Amino acid sequence: MKQALEERGHFVFSATDFVQVRESCKDLRFDLVIIGEAIPAKVKKALALQLREYCPGSLVLEVCSLHPCIAEADYVLKSDSYEALSQSIHNILLERGKRRHG
Repeated sequence: MKQALEERGHFVFSATDFVQVRESCKDLRFDLVIIGEAIPAKVKKALALQLREYCPGSLVLEVCSLHPCIAEADYVLKSDSYEALSQSIHNILLERGKRRHG
């Protein structure tokens, strides 16, 4: 998915643990944070709480296979092909950009 989003002109940063999330929020501003399907439900919830604390203003998108785990997610997408997911994410970011500049 990273490559598909980068091909659409988006900067993609991946974090693999809570420390990286916290540190990246100090240095970068995120338009959208994607929490992937492979992450266990308890970790997704903890990540969402940490993101709200350390990355205020960033939108949270959860990718899930069946049911959403994060009640506070701004967007939820059902797992699909990487191409379809990346297109949906691209559309969300385009729409958000229009609202900020419109």
